[in-house]
Amino acid sequence: MKLESVSVKRFRSIDSGELINCGGFNVLIGKNNSGKSNILSVIDTFFKCIRGGSVITLNPSVGKELDFFEREIHLPIEITLTFFLSIAERDTLISDIVTEVPQMKNAVEGIDSSLRLSATLNINPTPNYFGFIKKIILGGTIKPGVKTTDIERIIFSANENAALELYNKFSRSYQRNKESELLLSINIDDLRTFQRVIRADGREHLPLRSFFSRRYSSDEVNDELVQKLESRIGESTSLDDLKSEINTLASRSKEEALAIKKEPLINKVGTFAGEQSSIPNYVQNLLEQISSMKVLYLTEQRKQIGKEEAKRLLSLKVRRGGPKILQSIQETVAALLGVQIDVFESDSLSIRGETTAELDVDNFLVQMNGSGIREALRLILDFEFERPNIL
Repeated sequence: MKLESVSVKRFRSIDSGELINCGGFNVLIGKNNSGKSNILSVIDTFFKCIRGGSVITLNPSVGKELDFFEREIHLPIEITLTFFLSIAERDTLISDIVTEVPQMKNAVEGIDSSLRLSATLNINPTPNYFGFIKKIILGGTIKPGVKTTDIERIIFSANENAALELYNKFSRSYQRNKESELLLSINIDDLRTFQRVIRADGREHLPLRSFFSRRYSSDEVNDELVQKLESRIGESTSLDDLKSEINTLASRSKEEALAIKKEPLINKVGTFAGEQSSIPNYVQNLLEQISSMKVLYLTEQRKQIGKEEAKRLLSLKVRRGGPKILQSIQETVAALLGVQIDVFESDSLSIRGETTAELDVDNFLVQMNGSGIREALRLILDFEFERPNIL
């Protein structure tokens, strides 16, 4: 799968813009504040939002008022990426459709030979701040003003009402999952203390919100969960009984999260097989396939190179096949920067008593080198470690 074009509307300094016919290596040239960095941010945002193959993103990385063109928040940010599929990838998609919807076998045989797939992501402004896949289309053309015989086939589409319903479903499911995680992370001895308090003074309501804010992330704790916990704490007669009650609540929340996601949609979504009340598996599989592309976005501010990179390089020395990879990285650094790097175990131990690693550049600790060398090493190692499909 190869990224072929990028289109964006209403994002920061860009009212409407696009890159077409992207190659394996692309250079953006333009005046300051003309939107070059924003285009890169658009690509990064798209992949972050579809991570895991989800059609809904509850907390997109962009979407605040400043992210909208001229702060006009009455319309969503719209990002469309077009990909060029391999024949095998296209055949996999068709096979997934036929497997799930056998009656569409004749229809998929009529799909044109285009290997283009476009996916559009919308990011809604507040108060319902979320991202959603608006449509996925197979076929068509990306060149403005050029006619094509290709027929666009809708793989998935969601109107505003369907998107809002999906958002509410995902929000409720997320809430239940977070409740389950929180319940399983509770220190039972802490709750046991509250149990003794409630029996001592006869209070009906414990300060559980205050308790969670001090010990746990309490953002996902709602009144209903607090009441359930208060009831269990007051009624439990033993520590084992209390643990069992908490685990039961956690399991129930997990089951509710799954049940919510399976609820049929009132506002149906468009699919290749027509309108449906649920998201087809082939849509999720396709989004997972796209999201599996490794994207490395070199932001302007990154953590300085140091112990983390040294530890990762040191692990190559003792891993099967690792020394060869380390040698390749050393040769790349020498060719590009004219310096020799190596990594060793440090004589000092970490706070936890673990052995630490030190990265040397021309026999000096990397921290002793100039910012130019350190920044260049940051770029090289980011690429060598991640080996992204898109940089």
